[in-house]
Order: sequence, then C-alpha cells, then structure tokens
Amino acid sequence: MKLRRTLEDWQRLIEQQKTSGLSIVGFCKQNKLPTSNFYKYRNRLQASEQAPTLVKVKSQAFTSVKSSITLTHGNTQLSLPSRCEPQWLAYLIRALNT
Repeated sequence: MKLRRTLEDWQRLIEQQKTSGLSIVGFCKQNKLPTSNFYKYRNRLQASEQAPTLVKVKSQAFTSVKSSITLTHGNTQLSLPSRCEPQWLAYLIRALNT
C-alpha cells in the first residue's frame, strides 16, 4: 500500500531538502521520493503562497449612507459600488496582481 503524503508532509520535506545541503535529486534519491512529485508539490506550495488571501467579511446595511469601494493600484484608482459581487472583486484583484 502506497503512503499518501499531505501538503504539510511535502512542506516539511521541501524544508528538509533546503537545509540538507543535498540537491533535489540527491535528497529524493536518499528519501526514495519521485523527483517529479517533489517538483509538483514544491510548485503547488509556492503558488499557494503567492495567491492572494481573501477574507470573508460581513457587511452592515446603512440606508442613509451611499458607500463605495476604492481600489488603488499604482497611480490608478477605481471606485466601485459597495454592492458589487465579492467574487467579481476577487477576480479583479487577482488579475491586477499578475
């Protein structure tokens, strides 16, 4: 039966390789790991570290106040109504970060 490693297991292995002084190939050989899996999980973990973290917030409705969201990116400012869809806003922010 094959051992299933979690992302946390791969994170530990990747950290161990960095401090081992061994090349990735040498580390994988010593620990009987497929190098393709090592690279796959290293890339996956790096991508997840670079992905923007979204925070879920609860909004309160204020009937007498018109509110908006202002995004600033470099010298550009974009004002959006506060009722815009959170998913659309997340896609916009992700696109601006690339």
